Amino acid sequence: MARRTVFLAFVSLILLLVVFEDCSIGTSRTWSGSLQEAIDAANPGDIIRVPSGTYYEHLVVTKSLTLIGEGNATTIIDGNGTGTVMTVKASSVYISGFTIQRGGDEQPGVLLDHVTNSTIEGNRISDNNYGIFLSNSEKNTIKDNFVNGNMWGIFLEDSRNIVIRSNTISNNYRRAVNLDSSDNNIIDENIVKDHVQGIYLTSSSNNLLQNNNLTGNTYGFGVFGSELAHFIQNMDDSNLIDGKPILYWVNQHDKQIQADASYIAVVNSTGITVKDLKLTHHQEGPLFAYTVNSTIENMYISNAKCGLRLISCEGFKMTDNMLSGNAKGLRLDYSVNNIIKRNIITENHEGIFLDNSRDNIIAGNTMSDNIRGMFVYYSIHNIIHHNNFINNEKHVFIALHRIIVINVWEMNSEGNYWSDHAGSDLDEDGIGSDPYILDTLNQDNHPLMGLFYDFTVTREETSEHVAATSNSTISNFNFSEGVISFDVANADLTTGFCRVTIPLSLLDRPYEVLVDGSPPLALKELASSNSTHAILYFTYEHSTRKVIIVPEYSLVTLLLFTLVTLAITAVHWPSRTRKSVTNEISEDSLWKPKA
Repeated sequence: MARRTVFLAFVSLILLLVVFEDCSIGTSRTWSGSLQEAIDAANPGDIIRVPSGTYYEHLVVTKSLTLIGEGNATTIIDGNGTGTVMTVKASSVYISGFTIQRGGDEQPGVLLDHVTNSTIEGNRISDNNYGIFLSNSEKNTIKDNFVNGNMWGIFLEDSRNIVIRSNTISNNYRRAVNLDSSDNNIIDENIVKDHVQGIYLTSSSNNLLQNNNLTGNTYGFGVFGSELAHFIQNMDDSNLIDGKPILYWVNQHDKQIQADASYIAVVNSTGITVKDLKLTHHQEGPLFAYTVNSTIENMYISNAKCGLRLISCEGFKMTDNMLSGNAKGLRLDYSVNNIIKRNIITENHEGIFLDNSRDNIIAGNTMSDNIRGMFVYYSIHNIIHHNNFINNEKHVFIALHRIIVINVWEMNSEGNYWSDHAGSDLDEDGIGSDPYILDTLNQDNHPLMGLFYDFTVTREETSEHVAATSNSTISNFNFSEGVISFDVANADLTTGFCRVTIPLSLLDRPYEVLVDGSPPLALKELASSNSTHAILYFTYEHSTRKVIIVPEYSLVTLLLFTLVTLAITAVHWPSRTRKSVTNEISEDSLWKPKA
């Protein structure tokens, strides 16, 4: 019996020597144990070669090893829907040539936990919650992998100096690459396609991104953070979203964004202009962080998480932009002293979102058909006037706060237009006599009784603004040779009104007003006129009509010109008539052959 035991031990030793002669599992599959047993039996620095096959295991590597599968399509490590498929807890580990699939709920396919100097290369990783997850790890390389069909692709948490290179990352349900509190990493030469969200950086700093190609993602790229350092990244325009470059500017001054950008972020900069661009399907349209004295103008932004976003910014002018179909049209976080004017903000979840922002001017915007026209959160002392709130499910939502939140909802006794306001206008001046109540601390005391319009008149190098409030639709505004003209239209069988504010530097008083060539039903200059602006109020029967406003002397000149024109026409009319008759007689008298 003792001799038999010795013989079996000898045979086992010979098998182990054969198996690990080059530290590999024999292709004859003579190894009868599990892969985990092979890992446990190996010495640090060994190479374990794994033949093709499907291994239903959960591997844990606690020593420096090299694991090489025979082929990444045929050597399959399958977690069978439970747990983490492969956990690496040792440094200097190399894993290549496997399919790693079917981890459990909330579990990764490959987990590197407190690991350094390891490489995950040339694998197929699919059907896990996280494809590859690195936690508190550094100086590792993730390269040439196919990561697809997971909830998340590659996820870094509290990790540094990681290289994510030349991977094909596709069809993961949430994000392709996500960095959370991870600094000084390199993300380059990756193909990222067909995700809800592509590459996202959260509370992470000084990462280098270059030559990444993002296509077919709902939202290609995004950056989040709570301090300036979180927005400092090193990116050039070699990164593409659907063929157009990502522009990520840091520490730039007095420049204008080029017209072919796909995603725009500007950080810690001054005097930046972005205008005349169309952006769609991004985390943000333009993102500005810790930037001052810049301009956003004439942009069309749709289907973004946030159309325009300002984080800790000051001195911006945002004018004449169209923000449509976004989760948030315009969001201000911790931003002060900005001007938001003449923007059309429609069909968003929230039109304007104010988060801890103060002393901003929000004027002349149209917020229509949003779930919430404005969302106000810990934001005070903003001046909000001359805006049109039209058919929003809730015009303004003011979140409950631990501080008193008061904003100003009017300017110079002119507030905003609210489409659901049912108040009266006892003074007949276009301003409601009843306040529009928002909450116990916020109300518009001078709501407008019609839509607000702001028309720009440019003369040489100066611009003037003619403002109007009306219960008619105003169109075809024109100023030419001292005459203001526009059309008013409304099918209601009611009385129409216009309240028009005219800069005296553009057109001085006194004025005459004609509606379809006749005086209006009523006309008065309001007492709120001053030394720089005249405010006219006039009424008319609703229909489609032409309104003309001229200085009083211009009307006399216009009438004289009309009379002279009519007189000249009358003098010449008989001669033209006689000439016409003579021509008819002469033509009739011509000889013609008989039929």
